[in-house]
Amino acid sequence: STAVTWAHPPLGTTKCRNLAETERMIPDFAFPDLDLLETKNMKSLSETYAFVQTNMYATRTIGYCRRFQYKNRKPKREKRKRVRSGTDASVREQHDQDKKKLTRIQRRLLKIRVWCIITRLHCFDTFSMIFDEIYRIRLTELQNADSEIFSLLKAIGESAAPLPDNSLEIQYVSKLREDNSMGLFEVRRPGPEDRITLLKNADLLNRLSKNMMITIMIALFTESKVLFLDKSLSSLTSTLHALTSLLYPLDWELIYIPMLSVGIRAMARDLVQSPSPYIIGMLKEDYSKVKENELKDTEVLVVDLTRREIHDLRNQQDTSLPICEPTRKRLKHKLREVQKGRDETKQCEVWSGFIRPFLNQLDQLCFDAAKSRDGYRTIQLSDYLDQIKKTETISGDVTFAESLITTQMSQLWLQKQRLSISKH
Repeated sequence: STAVTWAHPPLGTTKCRNLAETERMIPDFAFPDLDLLETKNMKSLSETYAFVQTNMYATRTIGYCRRFQYKNRKPKREKRKRVRSGTDASVREQHDQDKKKLTRIQRRLLKIRVWCIITRLHCFDTFSMIFDEIYRIRLTELQNADSEIFSLLKAIGESAAPLPDNSLEIQYVSKLREDNSMGLFEVRRPGPEDRITLLKNADLLNRLSKNMMITIMIALFTESKVLFLDKSLSSLTSTLHALTSLLYPLDWELIYIPMLSVGIRAMARDLVQSPSPYIIGMLKEDYSKVKENELKDTEVLVVDLTRREIHDLRNQQDTSLPICEPTRKRLKHKLREVQKGRDETKQCEVWSGFIRPFLNQLDQLCFDAAKSRDGYRTIQLSDYLDQIKKTETISGDVTFAESLITTQMSQLWLQKQRLSISKH
């Protein structure tokens, strides 16, 4: 079983009473593979991953987790005097307890700890630095490490988040300094384009082939159901966060579950059959419980990150890419150049450059559209598609343009631009 050993603010306090449901679910998300830990390699237990929780108002809360093996110095055992067995009842009871020793695997599992930071900020690098500092403290000071870490995290939790592309120096009470001075730790927040830092950690082009990358991104832009499989939580969650960041300037607003908690894993078969589009990350052990014939009617794209394979269970019409062959070759060439340059952040320019022409055509049409009473400009879908046909670079991608502009994330983007699309 799992339990929260320390929290700031303390559980049940006024500050976090509104997060009661989140607090209750944290242990399940911190140990999503609890029943699989006994069979895992010791090296794979130390990893960094992130989960996402969405409330009824569609507000997402992110949990950044770092799991490692808890190491501590064992106190010296006092020498026990030999006592004849059977001379005293208490001695016999002590001997019986000594016989009930834990197995090696059970002792190993008891040493596993997960540090978890719950936030709404998309700052993977920032929280990774905090986890690195926690790990450093545990390596250098094993005896007073917990009190030092608790003091640091408490100071971070009570401080305001720095502005994008700025840093903040955190002072905390340190018992390790001989001069009784305050401990210092610098927290740096990346710029507004935090999605770029996600790409540095994900290394997508080494995990996915260029053809796989194009197929997955087109499926995400058209809001298809995509199911990702992997053996590692760290690889799974970092890949999903990086892929969704490439949708910019659009935002995925539908079902988004980078990894399944212990409780949700029991409902994996029902979850993948959801009628709504989704992005779901699942361990391969859980996917083995889902039969392939149960997915055929759901029209889902299954991506195996371990084997670098794609199983397209959608109908024949959705299987073929809605973009023309010249566009596909152009995207593949740009991805090849990014891979040669070894700069994963350039992928942002590739996909924003791909999606921008479809959105820019709306700007040209909005000047001729009449304003409604609520201030929105209405554009006819037929006029938009005619404009796409007249544009030389994307004239062959009319099918993709029609699928893109009718997605929910495109509709939300249009609302921000005070635009609307009419099919009549």
